[in-house]
Amino acid sequence: MTLVVQFQTFFAMIAAGSAIALQLDVYHRCLLLRSKWTQAVMDLAFWIVQALLVFYLLFYMNFGELRIYIFIAIILGFVTYWHTVRPFFLRLLERIIQMVQWLIMAIKKTIYVLIITPILGYIN
Repeated sequence: MTLVVQFQTFFAMIAAGSAIALQLDVYHRCLLLRSKWTQAVMDLAFWIVQALLVFYLLFYMNFGELRIYIFIAIILGFVTYWHTVRPFFLRLLERIIQMVQWLIMAIKKTIYVLIITPILGYIN
């Protein structure tokens, strides 16, 4: 493996670590309260999917060669996201969730006013 491929892999794994941290924030924010068993199964599925995505990226970058710097890069990306981007992203995520909730409410009200109310008026 050439030095260029190693640097490309290193930076891709930093990005993968940041992406894992970002997806973990989204997962925790959108996780509904469930039983401990359900949460354990969902957590396990989340981490399996993350591992498969990282190994797919690793296989694409350098044919799946695992070296110590890959783990260091993933941890570095995770920690970098956690200490720099996370506060801004959490605020953005809350705004996006509020906008989606508002949009769903607006669609429900529109359907009620345009479809349900005329049907109920016709029936009565």
